[in-house]
Amino acid sequence: MKKIIPLVFLAALFISCGVSKEMARVKVAGDLSNYTHAYIMPTGSASTATTGVAVGMVYTGTTAASNPSDIICGYLMKKGYTIVPQIKPEQAKNTMIVTYGQVSSSMDWSAEHTCMIQLLDAESQELIAYCEANGTSAKSMKDALQRAIYNALNSIFKVAHL
Repeated sequence: MKKIIPLVFLAALFISCGVSKEMARVKVAGDLSNYTHAYIMPTGSASTATTGVAVGMVYTGTTAASNPSDIICGYLMKKGYTIVPQIKPEQAKNTMIVTYGQVSSSMDWSAEHTCMIQLLDAESQELIAYCEANGTSAKSMKDALQRAIYNALNSIFKVAHL
């Protein structure tokens, strides 16, 4: 009986690790094919991801910087959008504004990030699409951040069928 309890615990641990938390909440309210340009709102300074050992509230280990707007920019460029540094009135009709927000993050053994991405019409400021998605990685917080952003963007474009 004493041998069964650790086996049941290990089995539950492995099963819980296999369940994906990377579900996304998506809303697409507009037609993304109407847009050829994207203006990405600055996301501030690079997010610093830390891997290492937690000692109280101080983390020791290596850090890596990753700016969410750079990740979003690369993704949209691969999709064929022209990234513009400002919104020109003559291009506003075909330009979408991309905003990014980070909802939460945890600093446990498997890094997890939750992000929100919102696409707005530059002319009317109306919502085109929205997604909230998680990203997890056992490697680093940086990888979890990137996965969250990719999961959100992939979900938007999958729902929009582009």
